[in-house]
Amino acid sequence: MKNKIRFKRISNRHKQAIYFLFGIALGFGLIFFFVKDKFSTLEANESKNITIKEQTISQFPVRDSVYLDLNASDTLDLQEVRGVGKVRARNIYKYGQKLGGYISVNQLKEVYSIDSATFEQIKPHFYAGKTEIRKVNINSDDPKYLARHPYIDFALAKALIRFRKKYEKDFNSIEEIKQIHLMDEETYNKLRPYIKLSE
Repeated sequence: MKNKIRFKRISNRHKQAIYFLFGIALGFGLIFFFVKDKFSTLEANESKNITIKEQTISQFPVRDSVYLDLNASDTLDLQEVRGVGKVRARNIYKYGQKLGGYISVNQLKEVYSIDSATFEQIKPHFYAGKTEIRKVNINSDDPKYLARHPYIDFALAKALIRFRKKYEKDFNSIEEIKQIHLMDEETYNKLRPYIKLSE
């Protein structure tokens, strides 16, 4: 009788151990299932990203021998240059539009996101071709329009207008703008190709 009772106690312990081990196995199984599913999703996404990158590279090939006219290139052309991605290409194009056209490759230094190292890298791949520069008229344009030009801030634009009103006459020569106190030599030299006195 004692042996039977002892046997039942041992059986109950065995059952508990079996249930415990079964629970652990089930837990590991569920963890494995979810982790495997997670890795499958990550692998699929990574494969998708690689495909997109390959398509992008093939769509906009980078060429070391490219030589582009800044005034005749659109954003897709500009991306052919190593070191000029989508954002820089857009910045270069937009800045050229604001200027009225590039007259020198050195003006790329003024483009947002182009530092000295980047400029030296991309400089050999560009030139400023001949183009009709869009100019501002310092005798007729209003301050807001003048201030849209990168080389004319609003203070300088108002100073140009005040000068005309003070002397009650238009500018007779471009050199006259040197008399304005806000006009230093560097600004004058940069601005000179972009201004006109008449239509």
